[in-house]
Amino acid sequence: MYELLPKEESKNRIDKFLNMMDEYGEWDNVIIINRVHQYYFTGTMQDALLIFNRKSRKPYLFVRRDYDRAKDEAVIEEVHKIKSYGAILKFFGSDLGVTYIEMSQMSMLVMNRIKKYFDIEKLYDADSILERLLSVKSEYELECIRKCGEIHGFVLDEIVPKLLKKGISEREFQGELYNEFIKAGSHGLLRFYNPYNEGLMGQFGFGVNSLYNTNHDGPGGMKGLSSVIPIAGSDDKLKAGELVFVDTSPIYKGYQTDKAQIYNFKGNVSNEERELHHECMEILEKVSMLLTVGNIPSDIYNEVINNISDDLKKNFMGYRDRKVSFLGHGLGLFLDGYPVIANGFDEPLKENMVIAIEPKYGVENRGVVGVEESFIVTPKGGECVTGGARDIIDIF
Repeated sequence: MYELLPKEESKNRIDKFLNMMDEYGEWDNVIIINRVHQYYFTGTMQDALLIFNRKSRKPYLFVRRDYDRAKDEAVIEEVHKIKSYGAILKFFGSDLGVTYIEMSQMSMLVMNRIKKYFDIEKLYDADSILERLLSVKSEYELECIRKCGEIHGFVLDEIVPKLLKKGISEREFQGELYNEFIKAGSHGLLRFYNPYNEGLMGQFGFGVNSLYNTNHDGPGGMKGLSSVIPIAGSDDKLKAGELVFVDTSPIYKGYQTDKAQIYNFKGNVSNEERELHHECMEILEKVSMLLTVGNIPSDIYNEVINNISDDLKKNFMGYRDRKVSFLGHGLGLFLDGYPVIANGFDEPLKENMVIAIEPKYGVENRGVVGVEESFIVTPKGGECVTGGARDIIDIF
């Protein structure tokens, strides 16, 4: 049997969540449908509803499929098999009272099924509460993240230069890189909280493909295989003289890190390109020192944006009119986590938050330069878990 979520870890998460709900005020039930959130509390991911009940002070997992696996994996007591949501009536009655749901995750179809059997007095959004809960990591979670970061740094620093060969396509490179990550210990998924985001491993681009228009809200680009598969590497082949942009996110025991590295494949990098890359490295170092307990994400963002050089302003954090308005993002079980280093995020950083910082720049007719590393927030600044930023790696 594979390793299960430690029971004590689950208990601590449940207790912390119940206390957070009490601090928010009036509530009777919280319905959780996102399967990663369900795993976070219970240790299993099934077709189920997880309901926290205020009176009983415990969670109940109601499983449609697969109950037997849920019983094997779940580390909470209340795991029940149901065929329809009507079977939940005997536990709470028909009045759910003041109820919280993940509004970004709950479909109208599921909500209507719930309302078929239950009355809800008031309905509130649990998303912001859950994202804040997940943002501060336990020692168990930090151990998983450090291991993921170790895998990440090794593969991008040591393995990728061996994979880049003249004539290899982006698609072939992506396949070989995926295999190398698996051999190094990655568990092979990419997870976003935004239900409309898709990803295989991250973004990849040979030459100007890393500037290609994309629907992903990030500073890099990706041509993709086609209009219907824009998240896989294209069939374009690597040529001498091209920059290679690799921005990936492996996963270990459900936890992800984020890191980017630029490679120069048998070409000459101009002084301007090197200088732009180095300035991105300097920004990363500056921000990492500001990732201290109590600092405000929006203040960090404005401290950087208001002091970048004129040369960097043109295409910093994107390319032309596709520049993004953030410097970094939280991560862990989801790649698009809380907090974001951007305007509007005014709550102080807390110890053991994990944040990816990604200063990048789009160079016309060449591709993306810049860096990305993942950090743990500490009282003394960010602890890098992905190996640290490097200059453009030359491959000859």
